[in-house]
Amino acid sequence: PPESTAKAIILGVILAVVLAAANTYLGLKVGMTVSASIPAAVISMAILRGVMRSGSILENNIVQTIASTGESLAELQP
Repeated sequence: PPESTAKAIILGVILAVVLAAANTYLGLKVGMTVSASIPAAVISMAILRGVMRSGSILENNIVQTIASTGESLAELQP
């Protein structure tokens, strides 16, 4: 089965933006950030399997990787 499909990449980018914004807000408001790797994996599985009724574990892996990378950018900003 294909791993990097268009829906996996688009969903990963959307989750990366949302989780990065949430992590940035939390960092500025409270002073600490959290890792969003596990929530990204759970949300991607819920969307791909629950809403779209398709998706493989490989697509979930790509979505989680993109989302985790995107939200970690918020932690790197001074």
